Amino acid sequence: QIIDLVEKYMPKVTRLSTYARVDDILRKTDEELALLRSRNLKALHIGVESGSDSILAMHKKGITADQTVKALQKLDKAGIDYYVTVVMGLGGRRLSKIHALETAAMLNQTNPVNIWCIKLILWENTPLYKDAQSGVFDMMTPAEMMVEERLLLKNLNLKNCLFEDTTVLDAYTIQGNLPEQKEQLLGAIDYLLSTVK
Repeated sequence: QIIDLVEKYMPKVTRLSTYARVDDILRKTDEELALLRSRNLKALHIGVESGSDSILAMHKKGITADQTVKALQKLDKAGIDYYVTVVMGLGGRRLSKIHALETAAMLNQTNPVNIWCIKLILWENTPLYKDAQSGVFDMMTPAEMMVEERLLLKNLNLKNCLFEDTTVLDAYTIQGNLPEQKEQLLGAIDYLLSTVK
């Protein structure tokens, strides 16, 4: 219905995109996705957050890493591009390495156009905020999240993907194409980490 309205009132629009959840995609048949693509839905923005089932369960995300892979592969088949968001620090210090390595392993089975890393922010009066206040959740510093992000990036084996982080140390943006600029990105992270006291 929305696409019908866009075509009627904004006929010059030839590319549509929207936010979507993994379970939204899984509910669609291949035929429904192909129909949406034929009606100019060309890209989805998806918060995958993590590739670790234990972290996804901890935050009650309601999906598994395997479901994420299946959903993104359905989009590949339909010819719909996807931009994914990963939340650095989501596992806290205890699960930091698992978060980085399992997220890289999950993403390596997919073909994202863009990976956008953002850092975890705790909002006051949320359950996670309270867990951090009580010591149940071990919140990481921005520099620690950057080390985690470096491990994620180092283990990514993707083509034609823009990797970016606009929340690095609250002051910088890093951005580069994979795989061509991977080493430059790693070098930029190393440089920024060397400036942190």
